[in-house]
Amino acid sequence: MNKKLLSLLLCAGMILGLGSSAFADTEVTPSDLPDIDITSWEYMLANEYNSVGPYIAQDVSFFYGQGIDARIYDDAVAMIEACRTEGYPCYIVCANRDWNWCLANAQTIMKYYYDNDPVQYAQNTTAPGCNEHQLGLAFDITANPGYADNYDGIVAPIDEEAKDCDAWHWLEEHCAEYGFIVRYPEGKEEYYGIACNPTHLRYVGKEAAEYITENNLCLEEFLMLYGVKVNLPK
Repeated sequence: MNKKLLSLLLCAGMILGLGSSAFADTEVTPSDLPDIDITSWEYMLANEYNSVGPYIAQDVSFFYGQGIDARIYDDAVAMIEACRTEGYPCYIVCANRDWNWCLANAQTIMKYYYDNDPVQYAQNTTAPGCNEHQLGLAFDITANPGYADNYDGIVAPIDEEAKDCDAWHWLEEHCAEYGFIVRYPEGKEEYYGIACNPTHLRYVGKEAAEYITENNLCLEEFLMLYGVKVNLPK
């Protein structure tokens, strides 16, 4: 991608997306927070207001054609296989999307959807560095094998029907046992700043996942309980 175009894209994303930087109040007063290293890789934050820049997951393993960070591979596979064992078809889509993929994706969308206008892009699309899929720690779920086979990750919409399938209901109830959380729970948009993506799972480790789920938190709220400075939507 042209360096000038990339610079404009990233700058526009930061200017338009950056919200207030604050330790926002949460609806819970935590006691006995999990004894974890909040600076560890499991708690990296990437959203429209908090960029990880050109981060690339160094060790990626593949599960049915989708790449995920090798450190979460065993838990991810165990969770999907357990769901299938219960009789629920379950597939992952849009897992790892590395920095180079995100740049190519941005170039495609900029060219064909926003007439090479970085401001329009920044107003409507997540910029490279701000896409959680870049971490290799998250993926979307579908019960439709046809959707999984044909998903190209660029213009394909979220599988909205997945939120009503039996597989997703099982995952909502059991994903924390495998270290995953529902990343964008309804009612928490003020923290993560995008439209709710109902079938997106994110790995944070079992101890943190159980705490987040039990206390009805999103990842941003959880990080702030440890004093992490998180940029919030305006």
